[in-house]
Amino acid sequence: MKRLLLALSAAVFGLLLCLNSLAAKEQGVAPRKTIHRQVNFGTDATYPPLVSLNKAREVSGFETELLQTVCHNLKWTCTFHHEEWDNLVPALNNDTIDAIYGGIAITQARQAQFLFTLPLVDESLAGLVSRGDNILPFTAEGLKGKRIGVQIGTTFASYLSEQFQDIKIKRYVSIQDALLDLTAKRIDAVFGDTPVLRYFIHSLPEEKQGQYTVTGIDLNPENMSILGLGYGVAFKKIPESKQLITELNAQIKAFQDTPEYDVLKIKFGINQ
Repeated sequence: MKRLLLALSAAVFGLLLCLNSLAAKEQGVAPRKTIHRQVNFGTDATYPPLVSLNKAREVSGFETELLQTVCHNLKWTCTFHHEEWDNLVPALNNDTIDAIYGGIAITQARQAQFLFTLPLVDESLAGLVSRGDNILPFTAEGLKGKRIGVQIGTTFASYLSEQFQDIKIKRYVSIQDALLDLTAKRIDAVFGDTPVLRYFIHSLPEEKQGQYTVTGIDLNPENMSILGLGYGVAFKKIPESKQLITELNAQIKAFQDTPEYDVLKIKFGINQ
């Protein structure tokens, strides 16, 4: 008898599910589906304020908190991992991580290799930081003969090589190494992400901040084709990525239209 009651209960439950589904279809409403996604993001967390490691050695920064908010709104389970820059693409190709972010410029060259989300921030991508006793205008004449530091493997290194012939380019493994050489006066300027360069100045003792200036460059169509359209999240070029990006883009756009997005920018000194 007990087994018979269990069987009848299961049958009734199944019938109710079918009736609810049919009722939803008749009303033009699709049955609700719950899709659980788990996405592992990788970043080289050495580009404050975009991405960084906090005191607990957890990945933080403007882009991280933006993506954490978006993941929460999507009800996704998202993790954020620190990897050295040179390891990020291999980790993506080996499926150790699902996406790369953190100052990743959306360039034409990278769009041939990855699928990208919308830009995460409306910040000027490129700037030049130099000392107050040697402020450099970002022109061929202003940079002529100067020693310019840049990180290896970035769009900035490619841009300098292609656009300027009469400068001395010094390449570094990290942007922090370049900035250290700038403070030691071993180079004349550093070319890199505007938010990162501004953060560098604000991180100095107050009496030294006035000794450095960031000069933004004109992001005309020619420059943007090399330097990129903004910072995005890069996924593998596979069909599965397209749906993830579609869902991410909808929430990124929705969040950017809220006051909370502006609060987040103020918190990390973006566009200031």
